[in-house]
This record gives sequence, C-alpha cells and structure tokens, in this order.
Amino acid sequence: LDENAEELRGVGGKGLVIASSSALKPLLAKGVRPDIVLALESSDTSEYLMLNDEERAVLGEGAVLALASSSHPAHFGAPGFHKAIFHLTTGEAQTFGQGHFLPQGGNSGTAAFALAYVLGLGPLVLVAQDQAYGQGRLHAQGTPGEVDATDPEAITVAGVGGTVASTNTGLLASLGWYAAAAQTIAAQASPPALFNASAGGAQVPGFTEIPLATLVATLAPVGSRLDLAAVLPKLPRGSREEMRKDVEQLAGVVNTLRRLAVMDYKKAYAEIKSVGDVSAFLAQILAEAQVATGREELVAALNKADNLMTVMRVNLSERH
Repeated sequence: LDENAEELRGVGGKGLVIASSSALKPLLAKGVRPDIVLALESSDTSEYLMLNDEERAVLGEGAVLALASSSHPAHFGAPGFHKAIFHLTTGEAQTFGQGHFLPQGGNSGTAAFALAYVLGLGPLVLVAQDQAYGQGRLHAQGTPGEVDATDPEAITVAGVGGTVASTNTGLLASLGWYAAAAQTIAAQASPPALFNASAGGAQVPGFTEIPLATLVATLAPVGSRLDLAAVLPKLPRGSREEMRKDVEQLAGVVNTLRRLAVMDYKKAYAEIKSVGDVSAFLAQILAEAQVATGREELVAALNKADNLMTVMRVNLSERH
C-alpha cells in the first residue's frame, strides 16, 4: 500500500476502489477511501469495520459494505455503511436470493475482483495483490496475519517485474483462480482489460503488469460516478415471507432426518445423500452428516445441523 497510496487517493474521480474488510483501516490510514468493502469471514472480524472519528472522516458517506450471506452475524451490525449482501455458493443463492452467486477463489481479493467484473467495470486492476510473502509478512501491517510469516514449505514462483517471489499453497491456489478467471473473461465478448498494478509479489497469469501511476494517468475522469447507495435498494429482492417459509421447510427436513437417525441411522444416512443431491443448501448444512461413520457421529452431526436451522429460523422470524 505504501507504494500505491498516492495513486489510490487519486482514483476517486476515475474509478471505484473495492477492498477487503481487513484492508479497510490500512487504506484509511493512508487517506484512501474505498467505495466498496467486502466481508467474507465466518469468524468475527467486525473490529476491522469499527472506525474511529478520523477514519470515519476519510471514509465519508456512501461507502458500501458488501457482506457474504454466510459471514459472521457481527459484520452486519457495523455502523456507517450502506449494506449489501451477496452469496458465496449456489446453496445460499437458491435459498435466500435469486439463484445467483459470486464465483470467487475463497478469499476477499478474488471476491472483490469477481464483484468488479459482474458490476461491468473495466479495466480491472489488481493493487497490493501480492499473493506472496512480502517483507517477512503474509499480509500488510495492521491486518490479520501480520505476524512474521516464516514458512519452511514456501514455494518459489515468478514475481512481478521479472523477480522471484515466495508464496504458499493457499496463495498458489489463488493465483490459479486468477489465471482461470483471466482465461474465462478473455473468451467473452468485449472483455475488460486486466492489469496487475501491485508493486511486488507474484506474477499473476493473464494480467498485464503496469505501474499504477502509469495506468491512472491514462484513465479519463468519469462523467458521473455510480451512486451505489442509490442503486442497491432498487435491485430485485426475494420475498421475505417466501424466504422465511423456505427456511421453515428446510428446517423441518433436517429435524425429520435427526429423528430418523435415532431410529434407523442407515436409512437416515441414505436419505441425507438424496436430500443433498436435491438441495445445494442442505448439502452444505448436512456436510458433516454426509461423512459420519456411525450412529453416534451421525446423530451428533444432525443435532448440530438442527440447532443451526433453528437459530436461522428464529432470526428470520425476529427480523421479519
């Protein structure tokens, strides 16, 4: 971020800045205002969304907090943002949305890139997407994972600008996702240009390397900025009552399977397989039950799934 902070501060009139929640405070500390902040984590990382007065002044009004529907509930209570929800998998999309989900590589960076693509933005530019260890750290200072990242199993890959970078298997998978995404996008009609303006780190296949200052200088100011806060409420939404009824029905299926497992766990196990084939959402809820190896393990997994559905049902009833 240090190398690109000045250019990022000037992007406001030429494009949108989309960042992960873990990068929010470091960006604001550099005077960079993100337009969209993404939160994916199922663990509670809401502290990265709780801003002091100085940070709030930099962020200003109109910033959108895009939340994965399966992210931790505490994220939804972060104040000062316009909230938007997206789905990470087809299961949540079928049950709580219009059937559409955001294809991503399992982390906020890939999700931010995918969101920019589905919003129709272009060019698409990666910034501070090192996908590698940098200065002995896995992530930027002030973000999760800032502890010294000495990895005896580090993997050497081609780096930005003809250098060599050190990465790990998880980040290597992310690089593979970006490479596949670049191929998919290139095959579309009138694809957006893809650039990697990260100052260091691993080379990202399918992305043209360019200094951010050089790229920003070529971009013309936009005539009118996209008012996301005004657009989001106009998007089609599923009926809340239908959503509640769907969850009630799915909760009933899980409860029936739980009771069946007590009486005949082999029959329950067969039914779980069938249910998972029909409902992608229940396949996620019943993932532990699908790999259970005996009666006690199966009943315990189904009790956990039943408790989850009960909490979900109660929350929907209270909110709606």
